[in-house]
Amino acid sequence: MGAELDISDKTLKDVPRLIHQGVECWIAAGKLIVQAVEAGSTIENIARELLMDPGIVSRFHSIGARQIYPYLLTSSAPGIRKLAAYDYGTQEKLFHGKVEFVCALHEGEPGVSVKAIAVKDLTPQQVAQVFGPKGVRTSKEQEEWLLQKKTEAARRANRPPYIVQEDKTVYFVKGARMSKTDIRSLLQDLE
Repeated sequence: MGAELDISDKTLKDVPRLIHQGVECWIAAGKLIVQAVEAGSTIENIARELLMDPGIVSRFHSIGARQIYPYLLTSSAPGIRKLAAYDYGTQEKLFHGKVEFVCALHEGEPGVSVKAIAVKDLTPQQVAQVFGPKGVRTSKEQEEWLLQKKTEAARRANRPPYIVQEDKTVYFVKGARMSKTDIRSLLQDLE
């Protein structure tokens, strides 16, 4: 095995600066491709002229046209990958920013806790909770999403979202949503 790398090594200290310079070059290249397309060329013609893959030329066109924030391409974090679906301004803001993340409190405790988490630090499960089909979910929308997932999990476990005690007292899973079938089942359990 090789020797341990010393983080104080000048070479390693230069890495972030060099990556930033590289991204700045991507932006400049993208702008040149945008200019060529605006002048009447096509991505395919540009790729052929440059001896490059059209998919790569298209990606740089997206960077130059400000359709994709180039720093997204420097991370494979689940939250960062999700940002590609949003507009450039949102990509840039959230790449460097944080989102609200709703955490359920311990079982049996009412309420939730809201934390600010950097998008790059979100786990795949947190990404599913934070990002909805229409954008970043608000804390209220995340609470509703969590309740829906909890109800779905109870159904998958073939358990109704409630418990009936011997004295016919009914306790519901916190935030349970019930279908007509669930209500009919509850009424049968109470008979």
